[in-house]
Amino acid sequence: LVFGGLILMTRVWLGFLRALRDNPGFSVRRVVLVVVIWAVPLLLAPPLFSRDVYTYAAQGEMVSHHINPYLYGPNVLGATSFNAMNDSVWSGTESPYGPTFLTTDGALDQISGHQILADLVLLRLLEVAGVALMVAATPTLARSLKHDPAHAVLIGAGSPLVLLSLVAGAHNDALMIGLLMAGLAVAKRVGTVPGVILCALAAGVKSPAALGVLFLGWVWAG
Repeated sequence: LVFGGLILMTRVWLGFLRALRDNPGFSVRRVVLVVVIWAVPLLLAPPLFSRDVYTYAAQGEMVSHHINPYLYGPNVLGATSFNAMNDSVWSGTESPYGPTFLTTDGALDQISGHQILADLVLLRLLEVAGVALMVAATPTLARSLKHDPAHAVLIGAGSPLVLLSLVAGAHNDALMIGLLMAGLAVAKRVGTVPGVILCALAAGVKSPAALGVLFLGWVWAG
């Protein structure tokens, strides 16, 4: 059933891309509405194709109790609901994520009252916020490159890969990419310094986003 839905979504997405290609000037707002409609069922489903979000929750529980996730894996929590559902492959592994994500992760765990279900919901909403940043930044970047912004939004945030991996799978790559794209767009519209700050925050989620800082610094230096 899941793979049948994936095939159907991909087919509809490709058809929509062809329609936008043949009808330039389509409203970005209407494309975003379609993407939201596609995303809602995935938000209501349990995490798909990955158990990483359970590991995020466990690491957030560690941070909220002042346990350094760079020194210990989630198994330090013992027999708790946070350690029961995360992938056993990562149970004894230190966190590879940066301080931006881990600080936010710990704060969300405290907001949830240390309740695993509420924490998982908040973590998924955090990744949805990352996708929202992608959507907001894409038109600016597309116009700067003389591309159709509606088409760019559908290729990016509306692709089955993004919807199934970043929304349904609740991967923190969504937050990294959202902050990175927001940094590039802000640098384009406002200035280099705030753009670099946002890209640095993105690098604080996952290190590959540091390339955004290097790129903006290189351009700024001429």
